[in-house]
Amino acid sequence: MPGAGSAWRHTGCEVVYNRPAGGPSGWRFLQPVDGDDLAAAVAEAIKLLLGELDAVKALPGFQRAAASSLSKAWSAGLRLADETASAKDQAARTRLEAMTCLEQEVLARLPKSELRPHDLVTAALSRIGYAKSLFGRIAIHGRTEMSPVWRPLLTALAIETEVTWVADARRVPPWLSSTGVPAVTKAAEQPAVRSISCASPRHEILAAVRWARRLLAQGVGAHQIAIATASPANWDDHMLALSETANIPIHFVHGRAALDSPDGQLAAALAEILLRGFSQPRVKRLVGLLRSRTKQFAAVPGSWWRKLPEDAPLLHAARWKREIAALEAGDFSDGVDHRPLLLGIIDMIGLGLGNAADIGERLLQGRSLAIWRKALTDAPAEALDVTLAGLRIDDGLEPAASVIWAPASAIAAVPRPYTWLVGLTSGRGRAGLVKIRFCRII
Repeated sequence: MPGAGSAWRHTGCEVVYNRPAGGPSGWRFLQPVDGDDLAAAVAEAIKLLLGELDAVKALPGFQRAAASSLSKAWSAGLRLADETASAKDQAARTRLEAMTCLEQEVLARLPKSELRPHDLVTAALSRIGYAKSLFGRIAIHGRTEMSPVWRPLLTALAIETEVTWVADARRVPPWLSSTGVPAVTKAAEQPAVRSISCASPRHEILAAVRWARRLLAQGVGAHQIAIATASPANWDDHMLALSETANIPIHFVHGRAALDSPDGQLAAALAEILLRGFSQPRVKRLVGLLRSRTKQFAAVPGSWWRKLPEDAPLLHAARWKREIAALEAGDFSDGVDHRPLLLGIIDMIGLGLGNAADIGERLLQGRSLAIWRKALTDAPAEALDVTLAGLRIDDGLEPAASVIWAPASAIAAVPRPYTWLVGLTSGRGRAGLVKIRFCRII
């Protein structure tokens, strides 16, 4: 195995390995900057002096806006240091200097295996001579656009090997002609369209799931089936419930609401106590979820609270400590003294909202901890309830092996032969129909 940062050469191909912290099991290829890693790096970077941005960096939403700005600048192929040097307007120069400073601090905190797009393009261009041996002919399917930063690489690939842009019935971007890449187009198919009327949103999803199940029973592959609408939020709950009832793996392209998962509920239970204070129902709910989602507290019995005074509000950490300390080993159903674990939970919550990050690190683990970290990265701890409510997470299903549930805009980019459109009688639904006009609808 090569050492960290070394290279392995085989049949004219050079592969660079980077080993991040974590030992040999953490070997990675170079890759674009991950969105979650970028958000975490921005959260760390804004603690430092950033010039003009210091006046706004504490405002809600700044972290998300800063990460988005950097990502868009990189996709556009902009080099912020060069833009700063060439800026003529003083106000623009001052803002660009602050963004350049932020970029430098962010890059210093990203994993070494993650590079900006133009850094990856530069590295790829230095090895462009190997393109034909590695790839042979290249066909680009299902795209209507490509970020400017990648276009020089596309042009260079077209010189080294045969590259084709397969547009089918989609729009061909006007800049493609300057790259020397030929486009393959064809007329849009006339879909076989069938429409039905439904009484409610739940009825619409029920009809769609039944249709998908019937196609699967007829031998149609799950990768050929899609259910879509212009704005999925109004139907997500029904789709989640009915897909689980029907036992059909349906991949949510836009992600599932974090609060729909047990891990999201655990994060929400912790946030509720930190935001609204102690109470018997809140603590019971939190401990119950900790028991089911973390190994650390799995040994606590489900009825640990049975000896607590039922009518006591228990609104303060000190009162909780007194009541828990008064328990005995025999008060627990397994006869084991679990008071240290329970007192540890109360002590951690008692640290308060200002220590939300540290509390999450000590009480949570796995996916619930990842949700907690992301929520604190997107907004201050004071907005945890709002942030968690809007957070979406990947459902872990493989899109190529599942029926998909997606916004119409996603289906427009990668259409499937069998597509069911939901909500066509609304204004949003009609917009969705226009967006996926190239799909064959069955």
